[in-house]
Amino acid sequence: MYRTSLCLVLTISAWRNIGSGTSAVRVGRGLVVERVDLSILVVEDSSIQRRIVATTLRKQHYIVHEAVDGVEGLAMARTHKPTLIISDVDMPEMTGLELCRAIRSDPMLGGTPILMLTALNDFGQFKSAFEAGASDYILKPQRGEHELFLHTLTTRIEGLLATRGVGAKANIMVVDDSSALRKLMSQVLDGAGYDVIAVDDGQIAKQLIESKEYLPDLVVTDTDMPNMSGLELIHWMKSAEDSKNISTVLISANHQTDRRRMGAGVGADAFLSKPFSMEGLVVTVEQILTKASMASERAQLSALVGSEVLDAVQKRDLEPKRENMTILFADIVGFTPMCSKFSAAEVIDLLNWFFSLVVKSVELEGGSVNKFIGDAAMAFFPPNKDGEGDAVGSVQAGLRILRGLRAFNQTHELKRHIRIGINKGPVVVGLVGGHERQDYTAIGDHVNRAQRLEGCAPLDSLCVSKAVWTHVESALSNDPRVEWKALGELSLKGLSQPLTAWSIKPLD
Repeated sequence: MYRTSLCLVLTISAWRNIGSGTSAVRVGRGLVVERVDLSILVVEDSSIQRRIVATTLRKQHYIVHEAVDGVEGLAMARTHKPTLIISDVDMPEMTGLELCRAIRSDPMLGGTPILMLTALNDFGQFKSAFEAGASDYILKPQRGEHELFLHTLTTRIEGLLATRGVGAKANIMVVDDSSALRKLMSQVLDGAGYDVIAVDDGQIAKQLIESKEYLPDLVVTDTDMPNMSGLELIHWMKSAEDSKNISTVLISANHQTDRRRMGAGVGADAFLSKPFSMEGLVVTVEQILTKASMASERAQLSALVGSEVLDAVQKRDLEPKRENMTILFADIVGFTPMCSKFSAAEVIDLLNWFFSLVVKSVELEGGSVNKFIGDAAMAFFPPNKDGEGDAVGSVQAGLRILRGLRAFNQTHELKRHIRIGINKGPVVVGLVGGHERQDYTAIGDHVNRAQRLEGCAPLDSLCVSKAVWTHVESALSNDPRVEWKALGELSLKGLSQPLTAWSIKPLD
């Protein structure tokens, strides 16, 4: 479910990194930013794909040049000297990889960031692109993926421009007791556009990071050093809250296979064996930073569109289909009267507490929160290996939510109450909406039944259908931590036949 418009995200991102040489003119109530100092060359043999990318970038107020293949792209790069190049991999005349090598060998263009586009999700091509000198690499969109693709593209462009000096640079710390190697690595990484600091010992690196005097995005460290080794430094970094997400590259001698194993054990992200080329160093650094950026991007996007959407995109699995799923609805009781009594901040705080509780509980049991509807949340539990929606996981998630509610009420004078409904059956899953905005969601009669069951649930309890109960009865019947009750046949609004249901609530 797209919880906010990705088109809005694209618009917001256009205001970042306004540097020297950028002019602005007022139009109506808004401010149109002209990025006169930032130009992008798009090299793509598909006219449709080229037009989509170029149009999006022009809306972001970049100057855009277009080329139909690598030969024309190289000529235009030499003429216009763009700030950044976006190139397809597979093209006639000159491929994207050949273009990338030509750009890197040109003394006037060698430092230009190059973002490669490909339709193939192939690690071999991914590796070849970085070896050719690519700065980043994005999969082309398939059906239903264009909004996510354009958001990702814009984010990656801004990241590359920041790394290459348009805005903040990526920070790298080099830690090595060899002054010659330390100086060489620093010079090479500085020439590649990074902000580099070099120290000769792991203890000094620890002090700088611990004091937050310098917080790098990546640390390149030798293994054997006095006072604190590279292994000890990485182990400390991965154990400390402020440094556990900093990427690391461990350098060791060729014969030190035990050091590599130990490095993997303490959490090193990549390894370089002496002797290594400086090209290899830059490629490794770019790969690790790209991987970290992608992970951060996914975390940010999953908060906007839900992890189930990102998983479906990654698997190229957005086509409409029928699946057996378990659907959970959770709702705050009496929320509407609260809105008139509480301040706006108090209402939002309550919703955020409730939704955080639901998301955490559902994800811990293998489900995914699909959408928020007012004060209600809808989650689904996808088919397990037997092709059935995970009924047991959904009930356990519901019990987690109710236990979290009980803990909340024990520490708050004003008590809150919720109801939860769970049903299981075949639903239709797919993208629903218009061209500008689409939701990836589940629809159908069994979704409606789950919502109706939630309305019939006793206070602070689950109300589950027979389809769910048959999967959990044996586990719950003798569980002293749970109280259950047969509710009999319920007449639900919109259903011609009554639905047999059970209530479940935790006692612990």
